[in-house]
Amino acid sequence: MFAPIASPPKNKSACRRLKDRARINPSHVTCWSNCDSVRSVAAIEADTHGARLMLPWNVQAGENIIVSVANEVGLYQTQVARVAWTERLEVTGRVIAGVEFHEELKIAV
Repeated sequence: MFAPIASPPKNKSACRRLKDRARINPSHVTCWSNCDSVRSVAAIEADTHGARLMLPWNVQAGENIIVSVANEVGLYQTQVARVAWTERLEVTGRVIAGVEFHEELKIAV
């Protein structure tokens, strides 16, 4: 007899790229947190589940930030997003952050 092959346990921090994604091209993105004021940020990549953003302030994995995304006609959707990971750029001091939206974006699709 053969035993079924056990699948590895699901990693709860698995990349959002494993989900079905609907890529979006936001025309404008702004972010803020409890300690930081509203700032325009660059979106490196975005989809309806999350994004990679270049932030002008320090942020740590596990923190929540507010992200407001505009589509090409100017409709905004604002979401709370959890920071999944960060990478600090030595030259500019900016932080690239991978964020996951608490709810799937609807307007920006």
